[in-house]
Amino acid sequence: MKIVLIGSGNVAYHLAKAFHQNDVPLVQVLGRNHEALQEIHAATGFPICTNWEKIENADIYIVAVKDNAIQECAQKIPNKKAWVLHTAGSVSYQEIPEGFQRGVLYPLQTFSKRKTLNYQEIPFFVETEKQEDAERVMQWASLLSPKVMYADENTRRQLHLSAVFACNFTNHLFTLAENICQQNDIPFEYLHPLIFETVDKIKTLSPKDAQTGPAIRNDMPVIEQQLNTLAGRPKEIYQLLTESIIEMYKS
Repeated sequence: MKIVLIGSGNVAYHLAKAFHQNDVPLVQVLGRNHEALQEIHAATGFPICTNWEKIENADIYIVAVKDNAIQECAQKIPNKKAWVLHTAGSVSYQEIPEGFQRGVLYPLQTFSKRKTLNYQEIPFFVETEKQEDAERVMQWASLLSPKVMYADENTRRQLHLSAVFACNFTNHLFTLAENICQQNDIPFEYLHPLIFETVDKIKTLSPKDAQTGPAIRNDMPVIEQQLNTLAGRPKEIYQLLTESIIEMYKS
């Protein structure tokens, strides 16, 4: 079984490392960013290429590129009998041109090159154009992680949406918190134990049951005092989130 990985960004980098760590060879990693490809090669030893005319013939092509580039990249794949799987959370497999065996291999994780990951802990969500092909692709995905699940397009979109709330928006709030610390000469690391405990709690409690703070207590003097120290967009975000928490717990 020959596999080509298309892409040179964070997702491609970590997928290549996942294949390497699980002793699943890639015959090629193809992308346009030579410097990024060199990083992948240094981490895995897999052959790299920036020339589409030299794309290797393979059984499976995994397209790990930006959402709006999936179709363009898939169209360039010469083996029309191959499997072509993209890795996007909110994109239909129909973005891959007809004729291929089409599907999705969506890893639910946030990827940064400088952060080492345990790939065995990352869940992979699979969808195929033909339902009867799903088990085959899930077996391939199990080479990377034991956490593999079938998810149709709607389920995958909802997963991606929940991930945006749980990860991307949360990280933005960390950034706003860091800004407040920096403006007041407070080391942001002092918030690390609080952040880690907040995340650790939801392993045993539902997030709703783990909620604390002035909003759940409807502590208006503290809320008003904190609002008065803020301005602009952070103040709007604080007020919106406070109102959302009060509304959720008012009963």
